[in-house]
This record gives sequence, structure tokens and C-alpha cells, in this order.
Amino acid sequence: MEPYAITAVQAFSLLTQLSQEGNTKLGDVAQSLVELGSDRQP
Repeated sequence: MEPYAITAVQAFSLLTQLSQEGNTKLGDVAQSLVELGSDRQP
């Protein structure tokens, strides 16, 4: 959230939107983002 300067409420809204648009469970969307983020760590 911090790199994008958004609040927790805005982040949840984005996750919800991605979940609905992709017809994917919210938890699966969140897990995918966590995995993508961990790939970028040194």
C-alpha cells in the first residue's frame, strides 16, 4: 500500500474489484499479489 500511497480501505477495494473482474476468490487474488511481491525482494 505504501509504495502506491493508498489507504487500507482503497487497497481492499482494489482487491475486491480485481476479484470480481477476474471471477477469482479474493484470497486467491491477495495470495497472487503477495507471491509477486516476494519475487521482487532481494
